[in-house]
Amino acid sequence: MSGTTRILVISFSFLFHQLISVIAVPILAGIVSFSVAPILRPFFSSPLTTHRLSAALTETPGFPIQLVFGFLCGFLVCWRLRQPQARWVWVLPVAILSCVFIWLPISVLEGNTLLARIEHFFGTGCQPHYRCFDQVYFTLPVITTLSYSLGAFVSLGLWSKGKPPVAG
Repeated sequence: MSGTTRILVISFSFLFHQLISVIAVPILAGIVSFSVAPILRPFFSSPLTTHRLSAALTETPGFPIQLVFGFLCGFLVCWRLRQPQARWVWVLPVAILSCVFIWLPISVLEGNTLLARIEHFFGTGCQPHYRCFDQVYFTLPVITTLSYSLGAFVSLGLWSKGKPPVAG
């Protein structure tokens, strides 16, 4: 394979994993969550409504459902494709969140301190029911790509046990 062809293959592979980790993982998490909810309803003491499920998907700091799906998708996709570029999909969303964290003006009511910014992007300071979508736009891609990359690291590490290292 020539140098140019190799660079194109690596670039498209990276773009493929970037799209899966940023777009497909949150969509898949929502689809699976809403599909499994009717099966799980009898096991919950309080009613599992679509509002509660939607709040669990978009208003829970740390986005735990998407985190689990990101890890599973990263693990399974990389187990099948064995492409090491998946380990680095977190770089672009982390760079974007870092810039936004530093330069985006937040509400005067929240204050302009470091703790206020941490609460805004990683806590309960900014949530969709307050008409604030910064966590969904900036923090969710970081969470899904980090978990996807971790799944890829684990998958590629398990796959390479006793085998030659993956090029790339």
